[in-house]
Amino acid sequence: MKDSKKRELYRYLAITFGAILVILILLYLYLPKDCKYEKKCLEDSFKNCAKANSFQIVKGNTYFYEVMGSWKDYCRVNIKVMEIAGSDNYTKSLLENKGMLCRIPKEQLNNVSITNVDNLLDYCTGPLKESMLELIIKRLYEVVIANIGKISVDMQNSLNKK
Repeated sequence: MKDSKKRELYRYLAITFGAILVILILLYLYLPKDCKYEKKCLEDSFKNCAKANSFQIVKGNTYFYEVMGSWKDYCRVNIKVMEIAGSDNYTKSLLENKGMLCRIPKEQLNNVSITNVDNLLDYCTGPLKESMLELIIKRLYEVVIANIGKISVDMQNSLNKK
């Protein structure tokens, strides 16, 4: 009777230990690597399309990056603006706490930098991209309005020559 109880206890311990080991292996494989603020760690994970996340400060602005891993022939990356430094309230309200999902072709991973958001826009969709494009259009409009006098004079001169 004692031997059967001992065997049952050993079997229970072996199953428990095995289950814990399997859980630890799955956690290691599926949880993203926490790169904290380390740019090199994030870039290495991005180049290999390995799951990772990191906060990065680029030009004073704080971004949260999440490399989500592969999907078909793409590497999926989530980018979120956490804080915009030294900007007016309009720019802050337009960009802060907005994110976008990027699907970068794996063959392009060596040609783009994950921390250069402007170069990734072609591969991304979401509220952050829309807000960035809105800001670009607004600034272009302001440049045109500021130079409208010169533009109209140049147009008049070119029309008069014809």
